[in-house]
Amino acid sequence: METILENLPFLSDLLDALPGNIFVFDSEIRVVYSNKAASSFVGKDSKATFKRLCGDVVNCANIAGTGLKCGTTESCNDCVFRKSITQAFNGEKTHRINANFKMVRNDEICKTALKVSAFPLAYETRSFAVVVIEDTTEINELRSLLPICAWCKKVRDDKAYWHSVENYLENHMDISFTHGICPECRDKFTDELRQMRAMRKTQRIE
Repeated sequence: METILENLPFLSDLLDALPGNIFVFDSEIRVVYSNKAASSFVGKDSKATFKRLCGDVVNCANIAGTGLKCGTTESCNDCVFRKSITQAFNGEKTHRINANFKMVRNDEICKTALKVSAFPLAYETRSFAVVVIEDTTEINELRSLLPICAWCKKVRDDKAYWHSVENYLENHMDISFTHGICPECRDKFTDELRQMRAMRKTQRIE
């Protein structure tokens, strides 16, 4: 794969220009290519990640400093990267799978929110898995602190526009709403309805 990119500098430049963290894995779940964004994300350049296992590359906290190898821990069975890569080699695509991942950054364990996509790639006689990683940690943290009006309960977005809670969640978090009525509101509505009917009866009698 490194030879392919060496012979196609335009492709290499194109992938490096993309903002997404892009990795290409071989069938042994070793990195054979990472673009500049991916190198920045993991804090290692492409030479340092070449032919390294995915856990080593993404600084997985489950193996850091333990002497264990990527793929040998109990957590590896549920690893979103390994699962996505395996699915890609089985001819399947995964699209923006949400995952909470513990990785080591600056000698500290950080909980990172990710969206992971993977798809198969065939080139000549070889097969690869392309993995795109989106770090949504900061976005998730911002979304968890929503400015809400103390009176009307509208929510302010990052462009200073105010929306109803329903509209905001539908537009930003892929949530759809269905409507019901809670017991307190049901009782209140029933009481109001009874009062209105009683008033009408009184007015008719008069």
